[in-house]
Amino acid sequence: MATVKFSGLDNARTYFKKMQEKTRNPKTYLDKIGAIGFKNVIKHFREEMGPDGRWEPIIQDTGRTKRARKSKKNPKILQDTGLLRASTRWKVDGNDAIVYNRTKYADYHEQQHKKYSLPKRSFMWMDRAAIIHAAKTIMKSIVGK
Repeated sequence: MATVKFSGLDNARTYFKKMQEKTRNPKTYLDKIGAIGFKNVIKHFREEMGPDGRWEPIIQDTGRTKRARKSKKNPKILQDTGLLRASTRWKVDGNDAIVYNRTKYADYHEQQHKKYSLPKRSFMWMDRAAIIHAAKTIMKSIVGK
């Protein structure tokens, strides 16, 4: 009869117990994930980019937008006053990291708004690089490597 003896299991048990404890309190890594998502949304403003490519350019000026453009400080799309971009925040709520925008009109740009003839210019999304960064951050926080 062959016998196999395993040694060092106490170390493995301790290691897995520490990993389990880290998953019970996700706030530390969820806050990092929120920051990654936030930075990624700001990047979309800088690049004027949605998940389907570049944002549609402004092609038509109404009287209202002409007045706004005369005093416009920033010529980039969705950034003339800076309020939309500056209203982006993140928070940890339970087991979720949430990136959100506090303006009432953020959804008008995020989803195509027919009433105001606004094209869809999505900015509240995470690109592949940010998702991979978030996954690695979670793994590093739990596993420690």
